[in-house]
Order: sequence, then structure tokens, then C-alpha cells
Amino acid sequence: MNKSESLKIISEIIRKEGNVSIKMVSEKLGVSESTARRYINELIKISSLPLKRVHGGVILDTGKGSLELMFDTKLSMNAEEKKRIAQKAVNFVEDGDSIIIDSGSTAFYMAKYLSKKRGIKVISVDIRVTEELAKNPDIETYIIGGIVRPGYYSIGGELAVETIKNFSVEKVFLTVDAIDLENGITNSSMFEVYVKRALINAGKTVILLADSSKIGKKAFVKVAPIESVDIIITTPGIDADTLKQLEDKGVRIVIV
Repeated sequence: MNKSESLKIISEIIRKEGNVSIKMVSEKLGVSESTARRYINELIKISSLPLKRVHGGVILDTGKGSLELMFDTKLSMNAEEKKRIAQKAVNFVEDGDSIIIDSGSTAFYMAKYLSKKRGIKVISVDIRVTEELAKNPDIETYIIGGIVRPGYYSIGGELAVETIKNFSVEKVFLTVDAIDLENGITNSSMFEVYVKRALINAGKTVILLADSSKIGKKAFVKVAPIESVDIIITTPGIDADTLKQLEDKGVRIVIV
């Protein structure tokens, strides 16, 4: 495959998904990550698309906040904030608990920090999260079957939704793209919405993991009302009025 064909493939992925990571380009084209990086840099220079370089890849810069980034791109963005949220989330897990962890980069970091817990059962809807959990022999790990979303590693589809309905757990650790007082919890893609609704119904306590940049924002699809959440673990930056309104709705806010 020549360079022109490679750039065309990268461009098509960006048009479809809104972003692409260096790692995905490397795997898709069968080239080294340094070559993938050069292709991305060249595409940014010559493409008519409004592309923006981000750490680990490139995004389609539409100027809209609802663009959903692929896993490898998201993993390196706001990483320290995500790690703080993940570490605090682990504090809510007790030895012997049964829990569900949603998909995404913050969920991945949480899986890493669960290593000190003992006797827990963890259900996951994310390939990368499950892979991390499976490294620990003290964690009984379950993966939900269904359709895997390429580049995001999340699992969706009717099979996933129906399987989740068979479980009842102490805590669900949910991730979303945006939280808005009027629209509730919203997501950028339909793919994960029905799974997230099923996760909410499966847990006695629902704990939402979201940095403050997601609060006060609205994404493409409604997932559930804000009252569906018991606790939000977030970062500094929420304005006082929004904080009060969330608490008035019965949501406990934990800032890390």
C-alpha cells in the first residue's frame, strides 16, 4: 500500500469516527507508530478537513463538544484527573463486593487500581478493562458478550443488554460523555446507550465517574435522568449553582 492510499484510509476513518489514534493507524495499516505519526502529520497539512492534532492522534475539529474520541486518544487526555477519579472510585469498593465497571479510559484506570481488593466480582462491558482485570487472580472477572466497537473496545448490542439484565450488583461505576441538569446523562453515540441504561438498572448504587469538563454539557443521546445517579465523582471546576442543583436532586458530589 502506497502513502496516498494510506492517507485516504486514515481520512475515511476520521470522517466516520471523528478521530483516530496513532496506535489504530499503526494497527490498521500494518506500519510502525512513528510512520503512523508521520502520516497523520502530513494529512493535517494537506487535508481539507478541519483536523486538530491531539496527544496520541488527531480529531475532526468541528467546534462542537459532543465529539467522541477513540479509546487510545482519550486515555492520554486529562490523564491525571481521570486517575484521581479512578482512585477515589476504588475507595467505594469493599472486599467481597460485586460491581460493574462501564467502558472508557477512566474505567480502565479504575481497573488498574482495583489490584489491592480481595474477593470481588467484577462485570465489564469493555475489552481493555477486562484485560486489565484478568491480570489479577484475586478478582473474579466477567465480560459481557455482544458487539465490540472498533477503536473504542466497548461492548454493545441486544445480546449485551439482555445479558446485563441477569445481574444484580452492589455498585455500578458508570461513565458518560456529558451531564446536564435539564437533559440528565447524555452520550455521543447510540452504540452504548442501551447498555448504560441496563447497567443503571443492575446496580443498587450508581456511581458516575466524570471530570468537571463534562458537567453542564449536553451530548447527542439521552441516557437517563440525573436522579438515576447516587454519587458523582468529579474534579474541581463545577460552579456553585450547578453543584447546589445537583445536590438538591439527591446526588452526592465527591470532588477529587
